[in-house]
Amino acid sequence: MTLLAAEQVRVRLGGKDIVADGRLAARSGRVVGLIGPNGAGKTTLLRAVLGLTPVTAGQVLLGDVDVTATPAHRRSVAMAYLAQGGAVHWPLTVENLALLGRLPHLHPWRRPGDADWRAVEQALQDTDMTAFRHRLVITLSGGERTRALLARALAGQAPVLLADEPAAALDPYHQLTIMALFRRLADAGRAVVLVLHDLSLAARFCDDLFLMMDGRTVASGPPDAVLNADTLARVYKVRSPQPLSHGGLVLTTDDGA
Repeated sequence: MTLLAAEQVRVRLGGKDIVADGRLAARSGRVVGLIGPNGAGKTTLLRAVLGLTPVTAGQVLLGDVDVTATPAHRRSVAMAYLAQGGAVHWPLTVENLALLGRLPHLHPWRRPGDADWRAVEQALQDTDMTAFRHRLVITLSGGERTRALLARALAGQAPVLLADEPAAALDPYHQLTIMALFRRLADAGRAVVLVLHDLSLAARFCDDLFLMMDGRTVASGPPDAVLNADTLARVYKVRSPQPLSHGGLVLTTDDGA
């Protein structure tokens, strides 16, 4: 079942098309990787899909309803978002930060109930942050802060989870555990969309890839079809002497060989 879809999306900012033709589809039970070189338009497309950046042309559907016609509250219940390099400016504990993920489910002035705290507890366990629950977020390292912010996103239990470079600030152990968590969430029925720069992680954990270049989605499909030798050389100027799921990329020569 397709929970989120973007077709021929165009986003114009500052007189320039940052996204000229963006496409994306997220189905329940699938991990989707949005990949491409720096400046390809991945983050802008993700924000457009969330309704955070205005779409100049094209369409984004949340279920069968246009995102622009979807109330913000419904979007916040249906989609959870982990932004790239998220900052926290208040002296919140990790536990209370995660609890913010429950706000879409709370009526005004209503205190969190047992279901809310269970969701927070599960999110802390999933992100390996239980031992940090009483730590102030502003005292955490970059990788720990990323995991705390992910706990907030998970606590909302939205059917669609979108994350912008969630593994970028993590050590290798937590990169793999977080990607395995995304895999489990998809296997449980959620749709997971990840902006990724690590192609080996994309090849190993994603079901579908959407490749962007110069503001356009230029390829989509399963990892083996998208991450072929021609694409790696043409888009990334690299080649892989072994399967990407095993790691290993080298620069191409000047002629792309």
